[in-house]
Amino acid sequence: MHGNHVIPVSPKPFKSDFKPKAMKANCNLYVRGIVVLSIFSVFTFLVCLISENFAQRSIKEIISTATFRHSHSSQAAEINTQQWDLDIVVAHFKEDLKGLAKTLEKVQNVTSVRGLRRRIFLYTKNKENNDKRKLRKIARDLNITQAIYLPNEGREGGTYLHHIIQNYDNLSPHTLFLQANPHSPTSMLKTLQNYFYEDTGVLALGPYGTCECNNCRDIWSDVTWRRIGEMYTMTHESFCPKDILISISAQMIAHRDHIRSTKLKAWKTIYDKLRYGIGMDPKPKWMVTEDITNPFLGHALERSWMVLFDCIKPELAKNCKPNEWPKAEPDAAKRKSLRDSCQCIHRKGAEDDNDKVKKSWIPRGNRYP
Repeated sequence: MHGNHVIPVSPKPFKSDFKPKAMKANCNLYVRGIVVLSIFSVFTFLVCLISENFAQRSIKEIISTATFRHSHSSQAAEINTQQWDLDIVVAHFKEDLKGLAKTLEKVQNVTSVRGLRRRIFLYTKNKENNDKRKLRKIARDLNITQAIYLPNEGREGGTYLHHIIQNYDNLSPHTLFLQANPHSPTSMLKTLQNYFYEDTGVLALGPYGTCECNNCRDIWSDVTWRRIGEMYTMTHESFCPKDILISISAQMIAHRDHIRSTKLKAWKTIYDKLRYGIGMDPKPKWMVTEDITNPFLGHALERSWMVLFDCIKPELAKNCKPNEWPKAEPDAAKRKSLRDSCQCIHRKGAEDDNDKVKKSWIPRGNRYP
């Protein structure tokens, strides 16, 4: 500065650290890193895929030779249902587990069942079993697929409804519904032995009866079961026929197509009414109390399984001769006629809703007698 004059000073030129060559080198390194990482990721993915494929193959091989799988999950086993032929669903409250083990052993030794790949689900409503460790132990002791705890609601019918709703899309070809202490076990086992085969659509393992659909009175009680006609109308979306087929004892076997003949929404509606419709009908004199553990609708439901499984042929009650065991008949045609006279047959040539194959999902005579 000289006097009052300011001598301008030229600013120093900006010196950038930017080096094109260095930047290019860094970019090349970055790109190479991405390429290497991508190759590594693809390689890892392929290794995992191959490993998983081999693992799945080994699992399938194990499953195909095993009869049971232990679990305590509250849902059905997440295994492809094509691996199984039969599900056995047991409704349990406080029945003796040792006695149940003997019953299950006898059921599985029946020749029409013995060769089938099967899963067994025990639903217990005993509060003492509401513990994962206890459920695992029960599954191990009984050598079954799953032991599951349910609240004590709706009698055995509530158990069956729960299983159907939870497994509607994952049912095995046939499901056997059974109480832990079955009615007339000797007769039940003989019926299973002599009548169950690959063409079975619906087979009651207890006695058949008939009633008027709109005014259902059976031979086992003095009650008019008006809700049975309503269940027919709801599930068949049609007016009642004159007479329908009913059964008692709540033990039967059904093909999954017959179970699915009733829509899932209808199953859920019945389940809700069973649990929350207490008092909607006057209870009979023989029913001391009605509550969620023993709803009056549950007794109507016991008689309604043939309706719900679309087996409403009243002639079965007349034509079925349970004491004329088909296996004693030497003529094959007569033997089949006797066998078919006691059940609804799975519709011939129908496509299976689960895997879209014909009903010959099991080779005739291969695993069924």
